[in-house]
Amino acid sequence: MIQPKRVAGLCLTYLLWVAFVPLPADAAVIRGRVESPQSLALGRVTVTVELMGAAGEDPFSASEQTDEQGRYVFENVPDGMFGLSAQKQGWLDAETVVSSTRPGVPERSGDVIVMELTPLYLLLTNLQFGGTLYVVLFGLLILIFNFYWVPEPSKGVAIAGWLVLALGIGVANYRTGLRVGLPMGLIGGAAAIAIHKLGHKTASRRLAEEQQEIQQQHDRDEWERERLWTLVGKAGTAVSDLKAHGTVQIGDAVLQARALRGYIPRDSRVVVTKIEGLTPIVEQPHSDTLAG
Repeated sequence: MIQPKRVAGLCLTYLLWVAFVPLPADAAVIRGRVESPQSLALGRVTVTVELMGAAGEDPFSASEQTDEQGRYVFENVPDGMFGLSAQKQGWLDAETVVSSTRPGVPERSGDVIVMELTPLYLLLTNLQFGGTLYVVLFGLLILIFNFYWVPEPSKGVAIAGWLVLALGIGVANYRTGLRVGLPMGLIGGAAAIAIHKLGHKTASRRLAEEQQEIQQQHDRDEWERERLWTLVGKAGTAVSDLKAHGTVQIGDAVLQARALRGYIPRDSRVVVTKIEGLTPIVEQPHSDTLAG
């Protein structure tokens, strides 16, 4: 049977050994994490540590890359102070001084390295964001133009608008990451769906109204054509000189007419011979022509 006093004695012996027995020269650990000013973890950062010792001591340096959570760990390093540098393309180098710790010691808040984007990379990132935003807006503009401005929407133009929109969102996700690309995609997609649905309804209503107007105009033209055909064979007077075109009066109606041939002076008697479209064709009676 295990005696409680024996267990307590063993635990005390272990704690005293950990506290007072020195670690081997290469049994220390350096750990920490790298993040942006917005407290976002930075992965694939090259972290280098170099032992800061007196002249004549054995040099020590090592390099590691951070994981996706921005963490780095150097194991089996000498005990002492180290110069630490962090490098990543597009980011300003960061440097600090850290000390190695015993294995099992919790990570300290001071072990966090903050890196900032270089001004040039920040400018290029903003330009990329602006460029992809313009592409997305151009795709939306194509959809608006197709459904609201052209007389009749085209399926091909609508597809082109969606493709341009998808291209802009895809480039945004690739160049700026999901943090920027995903909201842009959600907002752009929602706007495109709204434009497409509302635009389709608006275009359908507009086309229906235009078709109705065309039909009404056709009915009016047919009625006018039938009325004009009732004038064929009737005589009237030239209100103006007819040099190909002019004005005539047939009964109580004053109409724009066209001379069948030649020139017809004003106040001459004319006869409607036929109708072309909605224009009466007139000529002088044969007896008046001989008398002239």
